[in-house]
Amino acid sequence: AGDKTEVKSERDIWARTGNHFVETESRGKPSGICTTQAKYWSVNFYKNNVFNFNITRTVADMKKLVLQHRTKRVSGGDSNTSKGVIIPVSALITANET
Repeated sequence: AGDKTEVKSERDIWARTGNHFVETESRGKPSGICTTQAKYWSVNFYKNNVFNFNITRTVADMKKLVLQHRTKRVSGGDSNTSKGVIIPVSALITANET
């Protein structure tokens, strides 16, 4: 059996803010990065409905980034029913593997 990958998409807003929203909670319960059973976290970045690039990190690296950026907690997701952490796209690119 192969390793699982959690696939996310960022549309348009990232191009203005330079950030990726990582969900940690939805409707008051742990979700997203906190509950995934995947080994990899893969983000597709789109602008004007055109695929621009993908960044794939290990979930372990993503959890470290979430901890490092935990002061940047915001509401988001569909109808703002989720909470998560804002991580700069640049941090996804430069994060060190462990």
